[in-house]
Amino acid sequence: MRELFSQAAGLRLTAAVVLALALLAAPAIGEPPLLPAAERLLLAEAFRLTAELGEEIWPGWGVAPWEVLLVGEEHEYLVNSPRRPEGFEELERDKLLEGRVLVRERTVPAGLRATYPMLGGPPLVVVGGPETTGLDPSAWVAMVLHEHFHQLQMSDSDYYDDVEALDLSGGDQSGNWMLEFPFPYDDSKVEARFNNLCGAIRAALVGEIPKSEAPADRVTEAVAGLAAVLPADATRYLGFQLWQEGVARYVQYQAARVAGERFESSPDVTRLPGYRPFSDVATELREQILAQLAEPRLAELERVAFYAAGAGLALLLEEQSPGWRRGYLKRKFALEALLP
Repeated sequence: MRELFSQAAGLRLTAAVVLALALLAAPAIGEPPLLPAAERLLLAEAFRLTAELGEEIWPGWGVAPWEVLLVGEEHEYLVNSPRRPEGFEELERDKLLEGRVLVRERTVPAGLRATYPMLGGPPLVVVGGPETTGLDPSAWVAMVLHEHFHQLQMSDSDYYDDVEALDLSGGDQSGNWMLEFPFPYDDSKVEARFNNLCGAIRAALVGEIPKSEAPADRVTEAVAGLAAVLPADATRYLGFQLWQEGVARYVQYQAARVAGERFESSPDVTRLPGYRPFSDVATELREQILAQLAEPRLAELERVAFYAAGAGLALLLEEQSPGWRRGYLKRKFALEALLP
């Protein structure tokens, strides 16, 4: 009986110790959770990829700011920022991310994918995790690099003056005009000319233009034909979107392609659910670009149709004019002007 009593007392003591340790390890009530484990691994992967291969993907990319606001279900995590904006508290110093993580309650949609200046600092990548954006791990990293390229565009010293000179905002200081500009997507003449441009780009990329005809000439003529049926401000808006979103989509593809050839994913990342090689992501992105060029669906996709057109133009520039990236920031909003 005494032995049974001693064993029972020992069990109670052990349970009490386990409970005490659990309480010590658990966050206090109301304390924000740590940065989600999968997102932490994938952000570290994106930072490492650009550190190793960023200059090969896009020369000069290393000068761009690389701050990220990761949007969770209830909180937002500011990563890789030297600042501590008002409303944020320091959550942890992360060895894997090589810096501190700041946190506040969520203020933006959880599935957001965007880059814009906020928090009183440089342009910030604002993005939800793989679950809220509907992407697998490698596709998510490539998408974040698309947004990181916007940081390079927006950090150019002339960017905001050049955008203002387009005279497209109508006084809107929020940037919503970039999404809501009244482009004539439903105009049948505009749609026909846009389809012709996309067809010319695709034909050049897949080798369907006769050798007697210069691919760049056909594309340039198609751009001029589209501009001829557009109001002047819509022509400027088209050039802006092809330059900004189209080339960011091209960089998204290029990042996946180069990573598929020369980047070794960390073992922890390869064990994440849904992981696949970057080469698979690159193949999928290129196929999507070509498919969207074949069926642009301007009236349905609206401004999103410009992504594939701009990415296709960038791919053509890569073939026809290998040094085009040197003139990209100097000659904004006119990709076709960089063709030979």
